[in-house]
Amino acid sequence: MLKGGIRRLADSRLKNLERLRQGGIKGPLLKLIPPLKEEVEKTILLTEGSLVSSYEVCQWISEKTEGLGKKYGVILMVEMGEGREGLKREEIKKVAAKILKLKGIEIKGIGTNVACLTKLPPTPQILEHLVEIAKELETYFGIQLKIISGGNSSAWLLIEKGKIPSRINELRIGEAILLGQETIFHQPIPGTYQDAFKLKVEVLEVEKKAYNRKQALLAVGRQDLADGEVKPLLEGAKEIRRSSDHLIIDISHVEERVKVGSIVEFIPSYFAMLALMTSPFVQKEILEEK
Repeated sequence: MLKGGIRRLADSRLKNLERLRQGGIKGPLLKLIPPLKEEVEKTILLTEGSLVSSYEVCQWISEKTEGLGKKYGVILMVEMGEGREGLKREEIKKVAAKILKLKGIEIKGIGTNVACLTKLPPTPQILEHLVEIAKELETYFGIQLKIISGGNSSAWLLIEKGKIPSRINELRIGEAILLGQETIFHQPIPGTYQDAFKLKVEVLEVEKKAYNRKQALLAVGRQDLADGEVKPLLEGAKEIRRSSDHLIIDISHVEERVKVGSIVEFIPSYFAMLALMTSPFVQKEILEEK
């Protein structure tokens, strides 16, 4: 990602950010959710900033920065109709005024989140609204906001159409890079691959079951996939159901021979991959590009 031009890496989990540092990543890191109270000091040491949406968290950060001799940046999240996190427009000035009085903390910018809960696509109007709020804060407090963080991979279609306001200078992109698709209609992004990640699962059993259906039992389940969708690359196969440790696929219309010990490949969706990558029971293997 860094070789591809990404300016900084971000993650919501502190342990993942620690692993990036341990893995030799020296560039700037951002925490995508506010630090828990017990994580504040470590978050300050590991990252250059966090997305926050409450004064209380900023107080905790300020208290810790005094002892660490470090100024820490925060991006204030604004609620723009998603209903997940963020300050209401009428609250922003009041909260920002209190934060600006704290020592060791700097408001680096503002941001918003879209399409995670509602699945409604962002619009140019929403982003223009965010820019207007930034301008209001700058004028009112006489400050310059360095960052206006305009959302996630769901904004990709706006990028393609050239409809991102010029002052939006950050997007928090994950799925578009990893899976090569935007997150509203799951349309492939030109020039990207949709099979950069493959799930390979061994077959445990092949039998004819109910309704004279031939099915294969595979060694993966909700423990590893949660409810994330997986697309079988075995032509004619389709998922029937899953339990905690098993995935059952219908292979009645599969021409290729499937037997115990066979490997079936799948393309994981974003939420399946989220679970797979964090499951300790799934072996991860990085293949060099040929």
